[in-house]
Amino acid sequence: MREGIHSPSDPPVGSGFSRIRIRIPTIPARNGFRFGRGMDHHHAHPLRDFDYAGFCHYSLTWCCEDRKPLFTQEDRVKLILSQLFRAATESESAIVAYCFMPDHLHQLVKGCSASADGKKYMKRAKQYAGYYYSRPFGEKPFQRYGYDRWHREDTEIPGAVRYIIENPVRAGLVERPELYPFTGSQLYSMKELMEWAYR
Repeated sequence: MREGIHSPSDPPVGSGFSRIRIRIPTIPARNGFRFGRGMDHHHAHPLRDFDYAGFCHYSLTWCCEDRKPLFTQEDRVKLILSQLFRAATESESAIVAYCFMPDHLHQLVKGCSASADGKKYMKRAKQYAGYYYSRPFGEKPFQRYGYDRWHREDTEIPGAVRYIIENPVRAGLVERPELYPFTGSQLYSMKELMEWAYR
């Protein structure tokens, strides 16, 4: 597996943008979505008792503003993703896995150094994404608050990756995780993610 943090200008690794193009069905903006078993998503803001600092993993789910299906087009996803990668690099973090569902985004983020700052990542990622998305499209991409979970044990990580990459399958958008074009990683190929998730 490749280690290190890519620069914001690097193409998304394992994103599938160049491998396949599919038309993602539009999902009504107000449709609810279910979190996977064991995903403790009940915090409307970063956990008060956790500082997101150093070598740690945490899952994030950010819903689109008004639950609009904003992430169905490649150019919009690429725009947001480039800003997430930028924020990750600046906060000494990396996005282990991501999946842009039509009206929300799942991420598994890790701190890559003792001084990594997860709160800085979350703040800058939303600021950068909001600014650069609103310029061409005239609206904010994300709601103010999201959902999070800190993974206390390394043994939880494969399950978190599996949950993220299987989202499009559970939603009926594709038959297999590798067919969805808006799933990937800042560090690993889709093949590597799948090997990790199903080992």
